[in-house]
Amino acid sequence: MTGRWHLRDARPGDLEDLVRVWRRAVEATHDFLTPGDVDGFSEQLRRDLPRAAVRVAVAPGGGALVGFLAARSGEVDMLFVDPSVHGRGVGTALLEEVAARHPVLTVEVNEQNPVARAWYERRGFVRVGRSATDADGRPFPILHLRRSVGRCGAAGIRAPMTGGRGEAPGDRRDEALDDAADDALSETDVDPTGQALHNEAVDRKERSAEEHGGS
Repeated sequence: MTGRWHLRDARPGDLEDLVRVWRRAVEATHDFLTPGDVDGFSEQLRRDLPRAAVRVAVAPGGGALVGFLAARSGEVDMLFVDPSVHGRGVGTALLEEVAARHPVLTVEVNEQNPVARAWYERRGFVRVGRSATDADGRPFPILHLRRSVGRCGAAGIRAPMTGGRGEAPGDRRDEALDDAADDALSETDVDPTGQALHNEAVDRKERSAEEHGGS
């Protein structure tokens, strides 16, 4: 249990709820996608999720599944939260659980989703790179973000500077921004399906190395 949300491993019977949460989050935030894009990604998600390591957040007492995170070590592949509970700490709880085990976290977000980028930046992530297109060459630029323990507090939130009255400047503002900016509207690894299943991530890194003359 983390706060008021119960975190557990995803189960085979969760698939439809995971797709439901994903679709509701994407339709609420990804206005650069067409309905056809969403339908296509939804089918891909059904194929990919059973192969991913997924943690889910559910309401206490056996309530509804309201969010999920997929990650490989410190690489966050997907983080989506149902819009009905945005701003209530679901995404932060899922992210903090991963951060407790991995001192360095990486994530990729669509450049066209500024809400997701701002959410991660308030939690200590910084931009370390950009790809002009997604892994399939589609016109969805990707921002590569990274966060290390040295930049954040234990909970994964950027450590504040002390203000003149012992109050960290911006604390109240950041809390209000969290409520307004939603909770974890992240799509990672190129598109909203979070295609950071290992083979595609490796392929992209190899292509990038070739383009820059690396090995």
